Amino acid sequence: MILVLCLNAAVDKTVSVSRLSPGRRNRIASFLALPGGKGVNVARALRSLGEHPFLLGFTAGHSGRFIEDGVRRERIAARWIRLQAGESRTCLSILDGEGDPTEFNEPGPVVRAGDFKRLEKAYRALLPKAGIVVLSGSLPLGLAPATYARLIAPARRSGKIVFLDTSAPALGPALRAGPDLVKLNREETASLDLPTGKADLARTLARLLRRGAREAVITLGSEGAVLAAPGLRLSVQAPAVPITTPIGCGDTFLAALAHARLRGWPKARGLAFAAALATASAKVPGAGVFRKRDIPRVLAGVKMRELR
Repeated sequence: MILVLCLNAAVDKTVSVSRLSPGRRNRIASFLALPGGKGVNVARALRSLGEHPFLLGFTAGHSGRFIEDGVRRERIAARWIRLQAGESRTCLSILDGEGDPTEFNEPGPVVRAGDFKRLEKAYRALLPKAGIVVLSGSLPLGLAPATYARLIAPARRSGKIVFLDTSAPALGPALRAGPDLVKLNREETASLDLPTGKADLARTLARLLRRGAREAVITLGSEGAVLAAPGLRLSVQAPAVPITTPIGCGDTFLAALAHARLRGWPKARGLAFAAALATASAKVPGAGVFRKRDIPRVLAGVKMRELR
């Protein structure tokens, strides 16, 4: 089992317009609503890869019911800690064919100390069954920056493999807690005051390892990704494909890395597969969604080299 934490679940809405015109009425050409939040997206991709993810997180209000019902329909096992007040957040992405989407993300409900204790109890009960623990997404309001670090500690003591994908302010403390792998994008890397230029990537990866991670991956959008592990530095580049939406590609990338680790693949093979899967997911709408038939075609065009 892969235990996936999604502490800040969301209703993800994606709309397409022919052209986004601020201050004017915009006609929607297409609309998609899915349970979301990074952890949910990771679990969705894992389920499609034939794995058995188990989601653990918070939900609240009517939006929370939408998330719970949707995850159940997707046949993803989950345990939700229901909050007594507030609404699970809604994240709106607007696509207009002019580059990156315009995003509007609500803050979501406040998690109280008692709510977190209930989740932590469920987390410790599930740990013995987990082969990999994935901590993915931002922290909801009310939780301290050290929350992920607090959750990593018992997993590490239990000998579990821990994958981390989060942003500031949780990123720094969680990194120091020693995850087996941390995945960042350029913005998250820059939040740690680390350079992200092409000439700096090898040194930046080395600094991430010194700060606590056993492996580090930085995704670079259309420029591919780089990976560092003890004695290994790799750069990967997937072929260019028509992009429908980049939303959730990083989550699909992380799911592929977890899938590869659980199956014992060499790191180079896992990295190539992750790049291919993330690229395949960019071809279809929906975070964590991909067509299996696209994977071999994309994978055949993946290029990898040693990073110096």
